[in-house]
Parts: sequence; structure tokens; C-alpha cells
Amino acid sequence: MVDTGMAAHRIYIDETGMNLHLSRSRGRAEAGRRAARIVCGQRGENMTVILAISDRVGVVYHEIAWGGVNTERFRLYLENLAVILGEEPAVLLMDNAPAHRQAEALQSHAVKKLAPHSPFLNPIENCFSVYKADLKQRLGQVQERLDDRGAALAAGYRNIGAWRKVILQELAEQALAAV
Repeated sequence: MVDTGMAAHRIYIDETGMNLHLSRSRGRAEAGRRAARIVCGQRGENMTVILAISDRVGVVYHEIAWGGVNTERFRLYLENLAVILGEEPAVLLMDNAPAHRQAEALQSHAVKKLAPHSPFLNPIENCFSVYKADLKQRLGQVQERLDDRGAALAAGYRNIGAWRKVILQELAEQALAAV
């Protein structure tokens, strides 16, 4: 009874999407001048970060997926998470997203769904807010690099899309430290 109630180890799971078009909505400028931002013209492929946080230890596990998350991709994520959690009893809490519908098939841990339209019940949403703010700041610092075709060729990338994808993934991994 203790392992499935409020005293259980709670793991909150959700995903968030982003691409290179992700940028800060506010900025600073000298008095009398408008703040201007320069963004690359192509968005590129969407990237999704699937994250699991614990009420006891913080970030437990994450994966970065290119494109959206479907039921199969989420099932693989849950299997990898179950390996990391091991035999420790835990309650997995998640929203009612379509990709999460088959999560009950996971036999090793209890799965609970949060009420519909209630992101405020999932503390991982606050983590995503901090995460994306940090990522936006990092993207602002490397904006010139994203359009540098010479640097892409020197690094061995034949097209700039692949170069941008690598930069976004590196920055996404670094921004996880903010969570």
C-alpha cells in the first residue's frame, strides 16, 4: 500500500518539442533603440526531449528524439527507464497524451495518469520552463554559427541542416544541467 500511495517514489514523465526557431521573446537594448534579434531562416527538423524527473533525486533519465513521439517511441523510452529504475518500486505519473495511452502495459511499475487539462499537477512543466529558457539563451549565443557554411564544411558536414541539427542537440544536452 505504501508503494502505490503518496509515500511512493514518484517519477513524472513528459516530453517537449523544439527546433532552431526557438528564441527568447524579450531582450535588452540601449536607451532609445529597439532590441533586435537575428534568427536563422530555416527551422530545421523538430526535436523532442522526453524527460523523467523524480521527487527524490531530480532528473532520472532523458532521451532526445528527432521528430515527434509516437506510441512505439514512448514505449521504448519506458523500457529504458524501467532498466534504470531497476526493482525499486515507483509510480510513473504522466499526462493523457496519445503516445502515453499504452503505458499501462509496463508491468514493473505502477502507472498513474494525471487529470485531463491539468499541467499544473505535473512539476515537470516547471522543469521544461527552466530548460527552454536556458536553451534559448544558449541558442542566442551561437546564432552566428548556425549560418556559417564554412564552419559546417570544415567540421565535415555537407549541408548546413545537419550542422544545425548537431548544434541544437549539443545545446539541448548542455541545457539539461539547468534542470
